[in-house]
Amino acid sequence: LYMHIQPFRALVGEGSTSDALWAEWEKHFDDLYSRIEKRERGADRSRVKTSRSKELAHEALRERLAELRVLRDEHEKLRSVIERVLRSDELDAVNVAFAALADAEALDTSERGAKVWRSARLAYDQRIERVEEKIKNNMVRELTACTSSDQMFEVFGRYNKLFYRRTIKGAIHSYQRQLIESVKKDIMHLQEKFRSTYSRTEACHMAHVRDFPQVSGAMMWAKQIDRRLETYQKNIQKVLGDDWEKQNH
Repeated sequence: LYMHIQPFRALVGEGSTSDALWAEWEKHFDDLYSRIEKRERGADRSRVKTSRSKELAHEALRERLAELRVLRDEHEKLRSVIERVLRSDELDAVNVAFAALADAEALDTSERGAKVWRSARLAYDQRIERVEEKIKNNMVRELTACTSSDQMFEVFGRYNKLFYRRTIKGAIHSYQRQLIESVKKDIMHLQEKFRSTYSRTEACHMAHVRDFPQVSGAMMWAKQIDRRLETYQKNIQKVLGDDWEKQNH
């Protein structure tokens, strides 16, 4: 588990290739056993059934490798996000949690090894939960201290890479609804502004005072509206996360 993530993925990927090859051979053996059963018609049938139903020795190892693959990917994603957007305290806590887990013999699938691994995995999960709880509390504290929607958008923009974590996601629903309603009202106001003819807008009056051509003034007015709409879209992304558009398709 102390391997860097890329060599680890490559190594586990080799294991996946071996699994696929083994699965193909298992299929051949199953076909062979089926033909034997049909031919024997009950003679020594119990022996054949026992052979087919016996659990293969590598099954536990294959399951453990699959668990490790998911674990490393999830941990690396969490670690990299915290490293980019939060303080070093949280990163240190995540690293300590993983170091304690890595000291366990991850590939020992004996009865004793399985017990040790379950204990180490539970300790890791509990440490990560405490880190997430701290991050959640910090975020809620910052949101509560905000005095404007713009300040809240900035807080969301700093934390939204972590919204895929269940503990953090569950703590922000009420704030999300509040900010989304704010953005909806802003967009409706912008829509009404766009529907009004340019000749009746304050922008047109100012362009006339400054002796701007009407066409140039209209183009500048349209660009202003487009920039405002882009700002609102970025605010939605801050509140819902980077993949909010994919979630709505």
